[in-house]
Amino acid sequence: METKQAMIENLEREFRYYLQHHQELVQKYSGKFLVIKGEGVIGVFDSDVDAIQKTSEQHELGTFLVQWCSQRSMADPCRQIQTDSLLEEDFA
Repeated sequence: METKQAMIENLEREFRYYLQHHQELVQKYSGKFLVIKGEGVIGVFDSDVDAIQKTSEQHELGTFLVQWCSQRSMADPCRQIQTDSLLEEDFA
């Protein structure tokens, strides 16, 4: 199991990947929930629940990022803030 600090660093790296590749991801996956692990998309789903359930069958929770892919998601930092708050509560 990864440490809290390692999980946070991984999620930050995965979110940076999303931000850096935002336009190409939106063109390809707009309106979908992406599962990003490391520096790549490992899954594409219609709902965040499906993304978490399916991905957690093969990957430990906290080792991947689920991100809604939309042009609006760049202007909606609340999703990231909610994720950060959940992490802080889960690992405090």
